[in-house]
Amino acid sequence: MYACDSPTDALHVYGARCRDVTFPLSFAPPPSPAEGPVDGADVGDGWRRACPRPGPKVRVPERCTGHPGAVPAVYARADEGIGERDREMEELERIKLKIREGKPVVGTNIVLSDSSVTAIFGRIGYDFVWIDLEHAPNDRQELKLHMIAASAAGVAPFVRIPWNDPVLVKPVLELGPAAVIFPMIRSAEEAVRAVRSCLYPPEGIRGYGPVRAIDYGLKDRKEYLGEAARIWKIMQIEHVDAVENLESILAVEGVDSIVAGPMDLAASVGMLHEPGHQVVQRLMDRMAEVAVKSHVPLGTSIGYDLQSIRRWIDRGASWFGVGSDVAFLVRTGQEVLRTVREAISEKAGP
Repeated sequence: MYACDSPTDALHVYGARCRDVTFPLSFAPPPSPAEGPVDGADVGDGWRRACPRPGPKVRVPERCTGHPGAVPAVYARADEGIGERDREMEELERIKLKIREGKPVVGTNIVLSDSSVTAIFGRIGYDFVWIDLEHAPNDRQELKLHMIAASAAGVAPFVRIPWNDPVLVKPVLELGPAAVIFPMIRSAEEAVRAVRSCLYPPEGIRGYGPVRAIDYGLKDRKEYLGEAARIWKIMQIEHVDAVENLESILAVEGVDSIVAGPMDLAASVGMLHEPGHQVVQRLMDRMAEVAVKSHVPLGTSIGYDLQSIRRWIDRGASWFGVGSDVAFLVRTGQEVLRTVREAISEKAGP
């Protein structure tokens, strides 16, 4: 039996994820060839048993099994680490599984350009980060750094592009996101355009030139092409026309999920100043009804407001983008400033 006695040691193991487990972790020796492969990989002298060298932080997969007493058993090739892209697709598959099992999927929005923010949210335990390119000032280089941080921290990178344009989505796809969010989708035709921009011919129109998405050329092309087709394509529903056309949008093959855009939806009916108005709420109720009936995962991106969150839970939402790095910084900064000033004033007296 081999053991990792601390979280620091456990972070050094390739091929496992270190969140949602307790320490110390114990690791069994690798199985013999007669016991079969682990997760489809050959077992041999190349397997490492414990924590020989640093590696990215990952979590212990629920599928890991091992010898009696090993909780959990973890195996990784000494000469073949898990690629960044593999981790991101694993995170997406984990999100899909949680949705199927009815478990909460929670993420937050990334506005700031510093990729440390993404690393922090991943280490905290968020399921995904919504890296915004529509309203935030992030460029492609900053996006790449956010995605590298997401991979290292074990959190799925969802990227919202500025517009439904194949020219804009292509360089994002080359970086290998887990999901692409297309804003302001209003019709089935626009949804078809979005889906096709993510797929290679003959199904789509995407040109070939992956970089990070193919692990910088280290991944087998056939394996990569299979992964590329599994990227989540999310349509953002944020206009009254989209709600009216939602059945046909959801019927488009390749639409994997939709996400509500409450503020722009309110603006589309002249109520940007009043997104809580019953007219806007009925549109969102309608959106949720159609999505749930169509068995398409419904997401929402909202501020940290428990009443709104509970309303979306009741509507049947599957995943929740809550708040943002900037909003949390402002909220916590204000609270700390207020409480410290109050404490100082109380000490000083009248």
